[in-house]
Amino acid sequence: MGITYQYVRIGNPVNQSLSNYGWSLFNRYNIMRQFFAYAEFERLTFEFFTDNTFETTERKGYNSLLLGGGFSRQIGKNAAFSTTILYNVLYESGEPGPYRSPWVIRAGVGVGIF
Repeated sequence: MGITYQYVRIGNPVNQSLSNYGWSLFNRYNIMRQFFAYAEFERLTFEFFTDNTFETTERKGYNSLLLGGGFSRQIGKNAAFSTTILYNVLYESGEPGPYRSPWVIRAGVGVGIF
């Protein structure tokens, strides 16, 4: 299970910021030592501008089903760097949403016992 917070800053033509937040359930299956398959259901509430003046916003719920895989490499004794490439099978082009594409690319460092 995970918690998500996204801060979105728009600098041009106006200086505005938006916040997206939600939760997710995910599973990761190690295919080989460094390669893994990944699946995630994500529920976000996201904020978006309703007009071209960038003054009025609306908040809406958004579901994602992200499927893909990734690569993880141990760095040090208790940390690993990983990259994940996911495809949102629920993505609808032209609909307001927190993502501009069905493709989601993530990178990060995990710390713990490996």
